[in-house]
Amino acid sequence: MILAKLEDTVWKKQAIAEVRHTVRVIAVNDHDEYAFLRIVGEDAFGQRDHLETIGGGIEENESEEAAIHREVMEEIGYTCEIIGEIGEIVDRYYLIKRETHSHFYAVRLGENIGQIKRTPLEQMLIAEVVWLKEGEVLPILENERAKGINRLIQQRDACAFAAYLKQKSK
Repeated sequence: MILAKLEDTVWKKQAIAEVRHTVRVIAVNDHDEYAFLRIVGEDAFGQRDHLETIGGGIEENESEEAAIHREVMEEIGYTCEIIGEIGEIVDRYYLIKRETHSHFYAVRLGENIGQIKRTPLEQMLIAEVVWLKEGEVLPILENERAKGINRLIQQRDACAFAAYLKQKSK
């Protein structure tokens, strides 16, 4: 189910040259805390300082479920159990001419076995794992002061978290 199609409102509209499929997770632990990555640094998008869901690209011949387990382990060192699918968000990043299809899932974190294997870019940009209570998440992600890529990422993740809350309340 497509939750949203988000348009890049930061960079000049260009033709899309690449479509990328990713998995992203709303990750909760046994203390009902949600894990987010604090992204800080500079890359092709400019200065970054935002929270972001855990996740990344689906590799060739990899299932979404396998990608979820791999990404959670690589980025924060935890095992996880998939609770269920939340939905898909399609967004465009004109600066890099990419359309991303982010497949969101809810996961319950298991054991922290500490086998973090971040890419060099992730090592540069992931400052820490931030743990938030449910009521803290949307006010942070919906921060209107966020600019540029920070705003685009947080908008995507706020949409997914709101959909998660709606499904959770059913």
